[in-house]
Amino acid sequence: MIAARRVRAHSALFAALACVCALLAGLGVGLVGHLDSAALDGVRSGIGGLSGAQAELRFDAPKADDTAKQSARAEAIIARELRHGRSSVPVTVTRTTPADDDDFIWTVRADASRIAPADLPVLARAGSRIHSAMLDDDAVGAQGVEKSGSLDSQAKALAARVAPLAGIQPVPLLLVAAIGLVTLAELARLLDGVRLRETALLRSRGASAARVGRTTAVEALVVAGLGAVIGAGAATELLLVFGEHPLGWSLLGAIVLAVVAAAVALVAGVAYNSARLAFRRDTVDDSGRVRRLAAPGLVVLLVAAAGLSLWRYLQFGSPLSPTSTGAAVDPIAVLAPALCLAAVAVLCLAVFPPVARGLESAGARGDGARLALVAGQLARRARMIASPIVLIALAGGGLVVAACYTPTWQAAAEHTAAMRAGSDLVVTGTTDSSAIGAAHGVRAAAPAVEFTWQTDSGVDASLAALGQSGLRHAVSPAGGAVDRTALAAATRTPLAGSPIPAGATELYFSITASGVTPTLAAFVVDADGIGTRLPLTAQGTEVAQTALPRGSGRRLVALEVSVPAAYPAFVPIPGHPESGHLEPVEVAFHVGSVVAADADGAAHPLALGGAWKPVGSESAGGYTGPYSPDGTLGLTGMGGQATVLRFVPPQAQAVPVVISRAFATASHANAGTKLSFDLSGGAGGDLDATVASVRPELPGARGEYSVVADFAALQTQRIIAGTDPLPASSVWVRTDAPRGAAAAVAHALPGARITGPAIDPGNRVLTAVPVALWLGMTGGAALALIALAAVAGELLRLRSEEVGVLRALGFAPRTLARLRRWELVAACLAAALGAAASGAITSALVVPGLARVAIENPFTGLRQPLHVDLVGLGVAALAIAVVIAGIVTVYGARVAQQARTVVAREGAR
Repeated sequence: MIAARRVRAHSALFAALACVCALLAGLGVGLVGHLDSAALDGVRSGIGGLSGAQAELRFDAPKADDTAKQSARAEAIIARELRHGRSSVPVTVTRTTPADDDDFIWTVRADASRIAPADLPVLARAGSRIHSAMLDDDAVGAQGVEKSGSLDSQAKALAARVAPLAGIQPVPLLLVAAIGLVTLAELARLLDGVRLRETALLRSRGASAARVGRTTAVEALVVAGLGAVIGAGAATELLLVFGEHPLGWSLLGAIVLAVVAAAVALVAGVAYNSARLAFRRDTVDDSGRVRRLAAPGLVVLLVAAAGLSLWRYLQFGSPLSPTSTGAAVDPIAVLAPALCLAAVAVLCLAVFPPVARGLESAGARGDGARLALVAGQLARRARMIASPIVLIALAGGGLVVAACYTPTWQAAAEHTAAMRAGSDLVVTGTTDSSAIGAAHGVRAAAPAVEFTWQTDSGVDASLAALGQSGLRHAVSPAGGAVDRTALAAATRTPLAGSPIPAGATELYFSITASGVTPTLAAFVVDADGIGTRLPLTAQGTEVAQTALPRGSGRRLVALEVSVPAAYPAFVPIPGHPESGHLEPVEVAFHVGSVVAADADGAAHPLALGGAWKPVGSESAGGYTGPYSPDGTLGLTGMGGQATVLRFVPPQAQAVPVVISRAFATASHANAGTKLSFDLSGGAGGDLDATVASVRPELPGARGEYSVVADFAALQTQRIIAGTDPLPASSVWVRTDAPRGAAAAVAHALPGARITGPAIDPGNRVLTAVPVALWLGMTGGAALALIALAAVAGELLRLRSEEVGVLRALGFAPRTLARLRRWELVAACLAAALGAAASGAITSALVVPGLARVAIENPFTGLRQPLHVDLVGLGVAALAIAVVIAGIVTVYGARVAQQARTVVAREGAR
């Protein structure tokens, strides 16, 4: 009952305590729940989107004599390697036996509906560990085990995608926790101040300091517990309303318990200390020596801690440190943002008293009596207003960080995604660029070919090739980072072969042949790089014809001649059939002319441009030159085995390329350097190229080493070298409305697979980070404002006698109220300057790293200029200013009321 009366007597302060605890618990639950929910959705959608070999791990082992034991041991190994702690990765394991096969196949698939982010590191290393364990177990792998499927590598990539959420989560939590603790301390001090007489009365009647502390602890426990439970419940309800996953009971309870424990410890601790010192006089603390000695030491300690954490942060470039399965939160680096904000804020506070004293001296020398009074009071009461100055500086600096992070991350993420994708949309599963280009919302569509390979040093490299039109129109400008005109100009080169008129629909070859009848095929390449092998149909004995594919900028780049076997004939001697001689078969082949015909029947002769030559040995199959003196195609010989010759233009096809700066540095290349790329892994053979230009980053890059080329030049070189035409691997699409264009393409081509930076669902996972930062920093600002109101209340209590003295000296209530308001405004302005300084310095130091860690597959040395969300920051600053203005107004009114009613004691006079 006594405790209830004590709480009721100071209901306003206990209500403030409950509100702070509710806000702290709500922010904790909301921040953790929001980011955890985003990670959980990202993991489950990522696993659910896998199919085929990507969605499974397969272990194939020949059947042992004891199949029951083999199966049991294999399944036990799989279960063991998928356990972590007391839980297991949710998977389904099936065993199958292919028809007419003596093997067992165990297939492991993840359950997308139950998997969690904590399962990914285990799943990422499970493939190799299960495989090794099966091989080491004689009952399972005595005859060997084959592993297939890439679920483990997909889990590792997915873990890297959601890891930034864990790295950034502590940043707003730490800032909110720091501001919340100081706010609770200010409330505890204010509550203790209004209870000083009550505490002294209890002590005089025999109550011990411990009893006062226990009673206050019970009061704080009830009030803080109620507030924390309400705040956590409200945050959980909001998570459910927005379709997010609620926290588990254990984590929810831990957050509530942490908030309640901090509130009880601070409130009870201050009450106990006050009761303990109730009847002591001239304590060391009253002299102020301890504070004067400890304050500089604490500042130095805080700055040193901030320096250490910042060094660690800059060492990794983010709050994450690399691990064998990806990355993990570094416990020191993750403190850098909060400690940097706190260090700069405290340093700004350290210079506040000297500045105030300087203003006081300036006012005293001049006619600024009010300035001298305000500055003098602030200089002498710096300890009292230190908390709101630091808190507002911390909260305001946090808002500056949030305002810098969001646009900086967004710009860098969009830039990286656009560069990695190469275009707004990438369509695979079809190469019909005409049909795609006709879809609604598509501005340009161009076929592209892409290769990846490993350099001699084992680093992944990639090449993307498009035609000149594709480079100019289908490549994404990536926010101005890609100069498409310069890229196309750098890769432009004269193309070998005979140009085909634009309106031509057929090709006619005038041929003569003796000894054999060869089979012919023409190779045509268009300006987009699409190469086509066209079998020729004989029309009589002297003409071969083929229909031409559609396309612009077509050229005839090769003619393939398949000569059947023409061995010498055995001519027996008359009367002696077993004897005789070989009669050589003379073989000749000649192309007299090549004519392109259009739909109206008009003929357009093609100029072959010099004597074409065969690819490979000129005596292949027994056929030799010289070729036709007039420069057209031909061969002669005395017969031989069947062979295929490809006649190509006499001039070589150059392929100028643009390479990334990282590739240029690693290969010691610059403009003019000749390079050779082994594209055999993608059936592309060798590519001989010349570096035309070096760029920091290139569109379509899969890694740091990237190359861009003209598809038509690359295709021509490969066909001239004797390989088959390279098929396009994708179609790059430029559009202003990616989602609408993707839907239109999917409707027109149901079998197409469409990806792009704006429609990739995985990118939505990391959009939770800026929301969490704004939420945390806004909550911190709310706590700082509560602390400011609490300090204003404490100032009213502590300075009541001073008001009485000033009234006795002739100061009017309105004058006193105005002076007090200016004191509070000056302190808030100083805090605002501290917020701007701490926010700007911290943003410059840590925001690029925070933004980089939330970018999927960022470029090394990615330039991340700081951007500021001026609108968001302006709205937040205006809202804080309005609340501060309200607090200052109420404070001034209370001072004026106090001045009208207070009577100074005679001793104070």
